[in-house]
Parts: sequence; structure tokens; C-alpha cells
Amino acid sequence: MQYRSPVQQTAILNLTPLIDIVFLLLVFFMLTAHFVEEQVVDLALPTADTGDDLRAQQAHKITLTPSGAMFLDGEPIHANVLSHRLATLMQTKDTLVLQLAADKETPFEHIVQVLDVARALHIDNLEILTEQP
Repeated sequence: MQYRSPVQQTAILNLTPLIDIVFLLLVFFMLTAHFVEEQVVDLALPTADTGDDLRAQQAHKITLTPSGAMFLDGEPIHANVLSHRLATLMQTKDTLVLQLAADKETPFEHIVQVLDVARALHIDNLEILTEQP
């Protein structure tokens, strides 16, 4: 009695459904991702005729509101803690660039307080943000 050996079949993997699922997941995550907003606090910046575009720099932004609230890189911070946080940032970076954004109605004493902290820590790169008219 002769037996036939089973026919060898090669498995073919169809990648089309896998690619479709990957593209659907990619589209889903792109549409549901939260993009970082540059400004957390709504400010009315003063205008200036001269100035440079500073979007390309890696700087830490200090925001002052008219009510006296202070933010460092979008996070609320108390004025007493500002010098400690800036000192720790200076230890991690060779050069620290600060950008000061203050509303038109912000009392000048709050601006001077930030400038005083920066001077005490010997931070030379301090920029004041304005808008072009």
C-alpha cells in the first residue's frame, strides 16, 4: 500500500489589514493629541517698534499678571520660591535665558522684583517680551 505524503503548503501572510490598522491608529492619535499652547495666561503685552523674533530660543518664561500672580514656564509660582527655582535651573544649564512677559496693567513693583531676583543670581540674559504694533 502506497501512501501519499501530505502536500507542503506555504503560509502567506497578508499585511494589508495590519497596515490599515496601523494607519487608523496613527490618524486617531494625531487627531486626539493635545498640542502645547505657548501662552497659558492671557496678557495684553505692551508694544515696541524694535525687537527680535525670539521663538527659536530655549528660554524660561516668567509671566506676570495684573493681579500679581507669577508663572514660571506656565506653572504658578510664588515670588519667594522664584529665586530657588531659578538657582536650580542655573545648575542644570550653562547659560540661562529668561523671558519676562508682563501685562500692561501689571504694577511696576512686581517687574522690579523679578529683575532683582535675576540680578542677585547673576542672570545676564533677560528679555522683556513685547508685541509689534
